[in-house]
Amino acid sequence: MRFLRRFLFALAAAMGLYLVFNMSHAYVVTTYLQSEGAQAIEREDYAFFISARYHHQDLIVDDVVTFDDKTFVVKVYNVANIMTLTEGYLVVEGFFVLMHQIEGEPLREPFTALVSSADGEIEQRYMGINLGGLPMYTFIIAETQSTIINKNLFTREGVYYDIDQITLQKDEEVMGVIHVFLQESDLKLREQLEGYLLEHDATPRASFGTVVYAPVIAIDSSPVVIRNVIIYLLAILLLTILLFYVKSKYMGRGKPTPGVQKDLEKLKHSNGQKR
Repeated sequence: MRFLRRFLFALAAAMGLYLVFNMSHAYVVTTYLQSEGAQAIEREDYAFFISARYHHQDLIVDDVVTFDDKTFVVKVYNVANIMTLTEGYLVVEGFFVLMHQIEGEPLREPFTALVSSADGEIEQRYMGINLGGLPMYTFIIAETQSTIINKNLFTREGVYYDIDQITLQKDEEVMGVIHVFLQESDLKLREQLEGYLLEHDATPRASFGTVVYAPVIAIDSSPVVIRNVIIYLLAILLLTILLFYVKSKYMGRGKPTPGVQKDLEKLKHSNGQKR
């Protein structure tokens, strides 16, 4: 029983350490996004929020929409990522939708974004999420965490189907509809990126032509993580000493309860008779 208690304590301590590490890192990232994101909104640098590595310099959609008491600035970008495969590179291209709320109560999240083709043949379901507690929203595929509305998802037998609307829902209730017209001609990155890859046999690390490169943002969370881990380990060490050493040292030194005292007297009397 003593071994089991110690094993369970060690397991709980290890899980706690894992949580402290991850939560500390998430706190630093969220704080950075809130601080830098607020400044980006102030200077209207919406490209700061694009999660894809590359985007076209020109916006496809730049509009203002209103749902009841809520008003949003809606921006749609042509974006792309490059996947490195064993046999070469793969350019994944599509659209990125950003919603900046400028009026009204915040959207209840997570919500659903149904992206539909113009003829109704294709409808893809995305999850709407808030970005860092700021009045900014975008869409992701829950399973892959991808924020790109992939062109391939709206292509059947080599034919691309134009996207004409995005329906926002919460618990199957329609909150609003964003009318767009996203055509294949709006996708202008693949040819440039594939040409660059063919010429250099390496992924671009700077902007070129009409392709804008978003550099990797290095967020150093180590000072906060190390501090919190040390505090946690010291707390666990103190708790271990109290539970398994101090308690064991003084166990049995207290005055017995009346019931225990009676049992001890019986045992003492019984041993006396045997002698």
